[in-house]
Amino acid sequence: MFPMRTRGIVGDEAFPLVLGVVMVGLGGILALFPKPQKRSVSWPKGRQALVMAEGGAILIVYWLLLRYLGFPIGTFLASAGLFYTIGSFRWHQCLLFSLVLTLVFYGMFVFWLRMPFPIGVFGV
Repeated sequence: MFPMRTRGIVGDEAFPLVLGVVMVGLGGILALFPKPQKRSVSWPKGRQALVMAEGGAILIVYWLLLRYLGFPIGTFLASAGLFYTIGSFRWHQCLLFSLVLTLVFYGMFVFWLRMPFPIGVFGV
């Protein structure tokens, strides 16, 4: 896309660039003019902390196994685990929601946007 940028035509980097500039600007304003907080902040405890840790662990395992399992299988398993952990759904609901989510993501990212994802050892 470099030749397009040199001609003055907006390329695919325009939106992330604008978004980054806005975020840095707003962060600078917050750093220079902080608003005092009147509420106390506490770390999550008990069940909430466990759910957050389990969700983070599922995402890390998904990231690590994505290249071996492939996009559809890895996404199905990770989303089922997240639906069960964070959503507190029953397993049959988690599997159904995960199947629908995986099909939608596969159709959107692989078919429509043609993004290359790992196919994994199963060739899916």
